[in-house]
Amino acid sequence: MCADPMGMQWMMDVMAKKPKPTNTTPGLIYMLNGALQRSSTDPFDRTSPPIPIGPHWMIGRSTRRRVFHPLQDCSSESDAIRRHAMDAWCCSATATARREEPPMPMIDVYAVADLFPTDADRRLAEELTGALLRAEGVVNPGPTHTHNTGAYIHRLPPSAVNTAAQGNARTVRVQVLTPPGVLSRDGQKQLVAEATQIVARISGDPSQASRTWVLLTEAAEGGWGIAGTAFGREEFAALAAKKK
Repeated sequence: MCADPMGMQWMMDVMAKKPKPTNTTPGLIYMLNGALQRSSTDPFDRTSPPIPIGPHWMIGRSTRRRVFHPLQDCSSESDAIRRHAMDAWCCSATATARREEPPMPMIDVYAVADLFPTDADRRLAEELTGALLRAEGVVNPGPTHTHNTGAYIHRLPPSAVNTAAQGNARTVRVQVLTPPGVLSRDGQKQLVAEATQIVARISGDPSQASRTWVLLTEAAEGGWGIAGTAFGREEFAALAAKKK
């Protein structure tokens, strides 16, 4: 997300739940990666079904009303508003590079061999990778996403799973590794909740949720190795450009 000074003021006022924004002129907010919200009227709604939104501008007015414009259409605003766009555009270069990076995450699931049904490996992989792509904001996954989102199911002997309190533990560890900056804070919360639900449901034991650990890890910048190449932002952007 990029914002000019008035747009940032508008956002801070909304998050502080002030009765009215304090910006004196309209503010511009640019969201290249889009957003995932749950209400068009209540920014603090955390329970309604998620509503994915594509790349867009937001105009923050002193009435606290948000005005959304698709990325290709800002023509209805005044010249002054369009001049504000240049301030926000300057900070979008980093976001552009991040947008061009194909998300290529990896998931590892560690559990005792008999915790899941014997034929559940493919189902676990499909549901967990789907949850991860949704948390990243991928609405319509393409081949670049599906071919490069990997899941590894590790079925271990009972003696290999231990806690400090007991041996032969029935805990599950879901380790998710992503390139830097792929998951927002909301995306992290969404993924942990959904992955835990998937594990409990497929195990057939609702109480398994309390014994499931979901660990989110980001690879070091430049530390994502594919075919002998250490990929960073520059290499991911070049790879995405080549696939267009």
